[in-house]
Amino acid sequence: MGQGALLITDDDPDLLAVLKGRFEGRGYEVHTASDGNEAFAQLELRRPALVLLDIHMPRLDGLVVLREIKERYPDVCVIAISGDPNEKVARLMLAEGASDFILKPIDMRALENSVEVNLLVSAAAESELRRP
Repeated sequence: MGQGALLITDDDPDLLAVLKGRFEGRGYEVHTASDGNEAFAQLELRRPALVLLDIHMPRLDGLVVLREIKERYPDVCVIAISGDPNEKVARLMLAEGASDFILKPIDMRALENSVEVNLLVSAAAESELRRP
């Protein structure tokens, strides 16, 4: 079971609802955004530990959002999500700082595992930084 705050950013309201319900059911605090601008507003307000980020969105695409998140909030984990099976897209997102890439349609078990692992790694790194 997870603990921690997640921000799910996707322009598909049905997918947002499904993912929100799934992760809330696993004990996470979940916030949503339907585009990159909303994502930045949520990041300012709530500072989640992890962002699930769709790549293809209106106004600001996921690559732009990812780059800005990593510049402003380097400690926030980002898992990129896309329906684009192009391997170059996945490699680019990972090279720009995404910790994982999940292809749509989403394998929920794989996504849940990725979220849990990334939050554990992030918590361990933060704990290590606090050690004297």
